Amino acid sequence: MDGVLLDSEPLHHAALNRVLAAEGHHLSDHDYLAYIGTTTAYTWAELTRKLRLREPPTTYARRYDAAIVQVLRERPLTPLPGVGALISYLEERQIPIGLATQSHAAWVRATLAGLEMTETFDAVVTAEMVARGKPDPELYLRACALLGVEPRRALALEDSLPGVRAARAAEMTVLAVRTPYMDAALELEADGVLARVDELLPCCTSDRAGATNRAC
Repeated sequence: MDGVLLDSEPLHHAALNRVLAAEGHHLSDHDYLAYIGTTTAYTWAELTRKLRLREPPTTYARRYDAAIVQVLRERPLTPLPGVGALISYLEERQIPIGLATQSHAAWVRATLAGLEMTETFDAVVTAEMVARGKPDPELYLRACALLGVEPRRALALEDSLPGVRAARAAEMTVLAVRTPYMDAALELEADGVLARVDELLPCCTSDRAGATNRAC
């Protein structure tokens, strides 16, 4: 979802700083990069330790949850270029689409509502539905199971290194989507890199010999 459907990192960063502002702190753009693609629990455990915050990490995580939903509802949400074209292509061909995100269910509902994609996905797996977040493969394995698709026959689109590693651990083909926050290691660990998701569309056709690109 985040980084593939929309550039939500500025929104999450703003929510995080709303919580930190009450404690007299502010996280710069550069320092925020370290928390992209990680879990909420990890983020607040680290920030509590590094900034010597007064409350336990779980308290800040709850405030952050509420702040994200508030920010998502306050601001207009715009899908990244190519998202609409790719979804239309898959829907026309009745190819099942899943959403595997370690965002919380409330964030997902607010995001999909803002993007007008509430009915788009055939399966949605959120943080509350698994015991372990990325880079563990559980999110992707659960999504594939709900879709009724073998992971080896599924394609993951990812924007973070933990996400790429999660999809690879699930034995999926995984393509990294280039973002302003992209870790250089993604190009080494993913099966390929897309500048935008609709670059997939030309490859999702048979060549003259009748073979289909394996990423499709």
